[in-house]
Amino acid sequence: MVNFDENDQGRILIVDGDSLRGSGLAAFLKEIGFTVVGPISTGVEAVTLAKQQHLDLAIIEIGWSRPGSGTAVEKELTRLCRVPCILMAAPDYVPSRVLLAVENALNRQRRLQQAA
Repeated sequence: MVNFDENDQGRILIVDGDSLRGSGLAAFLKEIGFTVVGPISTGVEAVTLAKQQHLDLAIIEIGWSRPGSGTAVEKELTRLCRVPCILMAAPDYVPSRVLLAVENALNRQRRLQQAA
């Protein structure tokens, strides 16, 4: 269950095999008020971390060159850890696109939680 606080923008996990690109995304999200975990570079690390920490959302880069695709990581995070995920390709790491995707995903989670 997502635990939202009015003052908390949310805890976001970034999963990206490219540490430079993931770090840039993390810096952007931190700058606009989100708590960022990562970037994490492997699916195993992501699932392990999600089991240990409360996360509101995960952003997963889908164009991995490492074993374990982004979609496989998304399935594990969703099924095992109940973390909502956004799958993005690196070219979509445009700040306005990322922010829109994050806001839409978190707002959806808030509405689902309020309806429950």
